[in-house]
Amino acid sequence: MSIYRKLQFIYFILFICITLFFGSFIIIEKDEYIHLSKQRYTQVTLFLKKYLKDHSKKTFEELVISRDINMYLNNVDMKIMVDKQYIDKLEKNGRLLFQEDSANTIHYKIIALHAKFYLYIEHYPTTLWVKDKKFLSFFWKTIIVYLFFVCLLFLMYKWFMKSILALKTLSIQVEKIRDGDLTISTKTSQKDEVGIIGNTLDEALRRIEAMISTRQLFLRSIAHELNTPIAKGKLLSALSENKQEQEEYNRIFERLEILVKEFFKIGQILSLNHTIKVKNYYIVDLVDQAVELMLLNSDELESIHYIFQDQEEAQIYTDFDLTALLIKNLIDNALKYSEDKKVIIYMQKNGITLSSKGVQCIESLKPYCEPFHKEKKNSFGLGLYIVYSISKILSLEFKYKYNKGQNCFSISQNIF
Repeated sequence: MSIYRKLQFIYFILFICITLFFGSFIIIEKDEYIHLSKQRYTQVTLFLKKYLKDHSKKTFEELVISRDINMYLNNVDMKIMVDKQYIDKLEKNGRLLFQEDSANTIHYKIIALHAKFYLYIEHYPTTLWVKDKKFLSFFWKTIIVYLFFVCLLFLMYKWFMKSILALKTLSIQVEKIRDGDLTISTKTSQKDEVGIIGNTLDEALRRIEAMISTRQLFLRSIAHELNTPIAKGKLLSALSENKQEQEEYNRIFERLEILVKEFFKIGQILSLNHTIKVKNYYIVDLVDQAVELMLLNSDELESIHYIFQDQEEAQIYTDFDLTALLIKNLIDNALKYSEDKKVIIYMQKNGITLSSKGVQCIESLKPYCEPFHKEKKNSFGLGLYIVYSISKILSLEFKYKYNKGQNCFSISQNIF
């Protein structure tokens, strides 16, 4: 679960806890209020019943204007109701909170409607409805406090989310940087830790971008400087009268031109500036392209043997130029360190294996995937490093094993 989701979950739990707390508080306070009100209404009821008993001959109209009753009810914030329509509404829609009765006779009952309490008193043959003028203020005060805490929680949530969203944006930008887009800017005006990380990363990116630009300029300069003497060498070889010597020189200079192009392409690959174009290719076409890049003579070509598992099935989903360069380096290494100067290429579905005769040259691929690594007097220069780098970019699996006197290097595609 992401930090963004975790923080949302935490604030949701806090909101639920605050709601439950205030909800419970309202219920408890309301019960307490009703209990105290019941005691108050009991005292009012005792007074009114005694008064009605002592003045049983008085009519309802006389009771309403009675000075003693009105003075008492006024002191306890109550008054007698005379609106018959509202009384009918109370009897239909009012919610009964409590009633005290005996022998089918209701002594009194408490009715609630629209946040107001009403007291019904019966003393045959007289019935009275008394309105409590006090408002249930405790309920609204608690609601206001609850809303204050909810607003505070929301403001804190927005405050934290601002930083978290900035972190989420930064993570998306880092993913784009991982994919090779160094033009991304992570600069921000935030002053917190996320802002510091973003600004530091942006500064590092600008330095890396400058270094890559310098490297590209350096590679172009080298390629240009090398192409000039190669062109002059090819021109001089063309003036040679010895045809065999001329062909040999041409082959050497063509080889140098290919090496210069490879050198430039490797620089692009390692700088993540190469555009990868992948689709299905026959492995034999990739091998033919790799062999063509090596500019081998007829004797050297005879030292390479192809073995097909199924030529139609031997396909791989990859970038043509990069995979051809990868295979070319594997063939070059296999021929260089083979005892009989021969290499067997096994082509199967989604992969290729190159086998050459000789003593076990390495025990583990890992140390030899570093550039110019030397171990036990075996030097593989950039060869395996190039193979490893390209296979990593193309998500290919690069393996080595020694089997029955054969050094076997394999490249395969992971199929899920």
